[in-house]
Amino acid sequence: MAECQKGRSVTDSVAVIVPALNASGTIGNLIDALAQQSLLPTEVIVVNDSSEDATVQVARGSFTSYPELNGRVINNPKRNIPSALNYGISKAKSEVIIRLDAHVIPEKNYVEQCITNLQKAKHEIFNVGGCWDIKSRSSKPVAQAIAWCLQRPLGAGNAAYRVGSLIPKRVDTVPYGCFAKSTWQFLGGFDETLSANEDYAFNYQIRQAGGAVWLDPSIRATYFSPPTIPALWQKYWRYGVWKMIMLKKHPQSLRLRQLLPLLLPIGVISLLALVLMVPLIGIALGLLFIVPYCVDSMRNFLITRNFRICLYVPIVYLILQLAWALGAWNSLLFSPQFVLDGR
Repeated sequence: MAECQKGRSVTDSVAVIVPALNASGTIGNLIDALAQQSLLPTEVIVVNDSSEDATVQVARGSFTSYPELNGRVINNPKRNIPSALNYGISKAKSEVIIRLDAHVIPEKNYVEQCITNLQKAKHEIFNVGGCWDIKSRSSKPVAQAIAWCLQRPLGAGNAAYRVGSLIPKRVDTVPYGCFAKSTWQFLGGFDETLSANEDYAFNYQIRQAGGAVWLDPSIRATYFSPPTIPALWQKYWRYGVWKMIMLKKHPQSLRLRQLLPLLLPIGVISLLALVLMVPLIGIALGLLFIVPYCVDSMRNFLITRNFRICLYVPIVYLILQLAWALGAWNSLLFSPQFVLDGR
C-alpha cells in the first residue's frame, strides 16, 4: 500500500483507454464525444483486438480530425478485454487512466467529473465511475424492450450504475473506472485470465486492499444495449460463464443475490413437470412466477404507451436471466477454457 501511495498524485495528465473489437459503427462517435469534453484527455489510445471490420481505419480517420486528442491505435497481441486494457495502459504516458468501451458515449463533462472525484479521494487505491443511460440504436420494439430491461432491478439486480443512484456512494463495482496508473501497477493490472467480469475482479482487489470504489451519478455515459434476442443471449451467456470463473478465483467476493439466478432453470423445469403432473397447481404457480415480469411490463406501457414493447418485456427478462443462469451452470459443470469473446 505504501508503495502505491508514494506514486499516487493526480494531475491533468489523463489517458483514455478503449478496447475495441469490430466497433467500426461506434468508435467514431466515441472519439467525437471525447473531442467535445469540457476537460480534454491528454491522450486517447484505442486498443484493437484483431477486429475484422474497419475499426482501425475509422479510429485513425477520427483521430486525424482531432489532433488535440493525441490519439493512436495500437494492436493487442492477445484477444480479450483485460489484456487489451493492460497493454493500452502500459503504453500510456499519463498518470491517470479512464477506461471506456467503443460502444458508449460519455457526457461532455465525463472526464472532468472523473478527475474531480479522483482528486477528492482519501484512499491510496481508488476507482471512480458513474451511471449508464441505457439506450438502443434500433427503434424496433424488441430492441426497446431490451434497453428497458437492462436498467430495471429485475434485469440488473442492485447494480447502481444501471438502475441509477441519487447520491454519490461506495459500491462494489463501476463499469468504466477512473484511477491512478499507480493503482493499476500496485494491483498487478487486470486479470487476463478473465474475458469478462474483469472490472468486478479489479474493483474487488481494490476493496480487498483497503481502497474504495466510488460511484458519482453526475458521471454519465450512454450505453447501447444489444439490439436482438440472439445478441442478448450471447452476451448474457458469456457473462454467466465468466462470473462463475471469477467467483472460483475470488470466492470471498460472492454475494447471495448472485446465486439466485442459478435457481431459475431448476424452477422452470420444476414448473413444467408440475404442469404435466398436476396441471392446476402447476399453472397457478406459473402465473404467480410471472407476476413481477407482468407488473414491470405494465409499468413500461404506462411510460411508453407502446403495447408491442411491453409484450416483449417478460420475454426479454426470461431470455437474459436464463442465458446468464445456463452460462453459469455450464461454467460450474464443465469448467470451459474458452468462451467466444463476443462484445
